[in-house]
Amino acid sequence: MPCDAILIQGQSIVNEAMLTGESVPILKQALHRTDKEFYDPETDKKHTLFSGTQVIRTRAGAEKALGVVTKTGYDTTKGLLVKSILFP
Repeated sequence: MPCDAILIQGQSIVNEAMLTGESVPILKQALHRTDKEFYDPETDKKHTLFSGTQVIRTRAGAEKALGVVTKTGYDTTKGLLVKSILFP
C-alpha cells in the first residue's frame, strides 16, 4: 500500500510484517457507517490499511473492495517510522 486508507467495502488480508514484525497475515474488514459516526484511527485499526503493508488478497463477494485514502507521504504510519529514523 502506498498510503493509509480506510476499508469501506469488502475485506482484505494484509501482511504488516514491515511495520510490526509479525509474519502472520491479518484480516481487515470494512467500516460500516452504522458502526460509528466518525472514524478514529486509534480504535478502528481493524478497518485501516496501512502504508508499507502488502495486500495479499481482497474478498468482497460480488462487490469490489473499496477504500478511502486518509494519509499520504510522511503522514502515513510508514512515513512516520522513516521520519523518526532519519531525524531522531
